[in-house]
Amino acid sequence: MGYVIELDDNIVLVKYSGIVDALDIIRQTKDDAYISNLRKFRKIIYDFTLVELARLSPDDAREFALLATVESNFTEMLHAVFILPNEAGQKRVEVFRENLADTRWQISVAKDYEQAKDILKWI
Repeated sequence: MGYVIELDDNIVLVKYSGIVDALDIIRQTKDDAYISNLRKFRKIIYDFTLVELARLSPDDAREFALLATVESNFTEMLHAVFILPNEAGQKRVEVFRENLADTRWQISVAKDYEQAKDILKWI
C-alpha cells in the first residue's frame, strides 16, 4: 500500500494506492504530517481512487469509528470527505458514520476530487 499526504488550500489530502488493508490505514495515522495537519486544518479528503483492492471489512470500519471517537477529544470539529470508486467502499463509510459516537465530525462521500473540494469549501 502506498499513500501520500498533501496540503491543498488548507485541506489535508490523503491519496491511497495499490492494495490497502486496515493495518495500512492505522500506520498512516501515525504519520506526523497527518495528525498535526488534521488537528490544525480540520478538513480532510481521503482519496481511494487509485486503490486496486481494499481489504477493509465492516468490522474495520467500526474500529476506525472507535479510534476517530477517541481522536475527537483532541480534534473536536472535523469534516472528512471520502472519494470512493465503488459501492462497497461507500457501504464501509456508512458503517463508519453510523458507529461514530457523539462527535461534531461531519462525514461525506464524493465522486471525485473536485466534488470533494466543493463540499469542503462551504465548511
